[in-house]
Amino acid sequence: MRGNETALLPPGDLVFGRYEREATLPYALHRVDSARHLLVSFPALTASAANPLVEVGRYLGDLRCHRLYIGADEHFYIGPDGALAGAHTAVRLIWREAQRLGIDERDVACIGSSFRALCALYIGLKARSGLVIAGAPPARMGRWIAKLVQGSAPGRQAHSLRHAIAAVAGIDETVASQHALDRLLPRAIGRANHEADIHTFVSAHDPVYEESEWLARHLAGHASLRSHLVLSDYGDHSQIKIPFYRYVRQTMRRTIAAPIA
Repeated sequence: MRGNETALLPPGDLVFGRYEREATLPYALHRVDSARHLLVSFPALTASAANPLVEVGRYLGDLRCHRLYIGADEHFYIGPDGALAGAHTAVRLIWREAQRLGIDERDVACIGSSFRALCALYIGLKARSGLVIAGAPPARMGRWIAKLVQGSAPGRQAHSLRHAIAAVAGIDETVASQHALDRLLPRAIGRANHEADIHTFVSAHDPVYEESEWLARHLAGHASLRSHLVLSDYGDHSQIKIPFYRYVRQTMRRTIAAPIA
């Protein structure tokens, strides 16, 4: 990070652990003294188990909130056989840590961009988080993975990874194989009965912009979920990181500064 993008981390303890329920998830928790919010982040997409991305903390700066960095199981939240074992385990982990820290569900924020945005949306809704900040989410996940496989990869390693991801997700060349994952977010939105603010941060030049509009349509008119479609000028998908975390910091500072209801 450069210039005013650089900020000191708040004082606190960073601990690592493994949480076992339907799946086993590695995680790291950064406790921050006197914080009354919990911010949760997720790993980037891969086809195997993944460690928590603690380096995300560099982009969060000195926000006075606890941070929970969640890794992934070997089925990357989706499997086995579409059971979403990792996703369900992540929800329970968030609940456990929030309770330990004395944080109300409404003061939990789930964040992420790209695939991590999908995690933030789905797991955040299931965990009844009060705030979700999703950067350029490819909201119809099955369709998106199918496009990755069908598109040209930058090299042999990327080609193999894309096919491995499709195998974990159960995506093949048929449209029917995409539908289960495409329906995940609409179903989670339809079943949500808690109050939350859902921020979708995206550029009009991002290839997933259409997906963000699709998501906004599903959120429109919901009784308790407030949708915020935030347009940025960061350019294409690969350029989202710095603008996204700047928006996260701005939004979280307003949230932290808000009076306790």
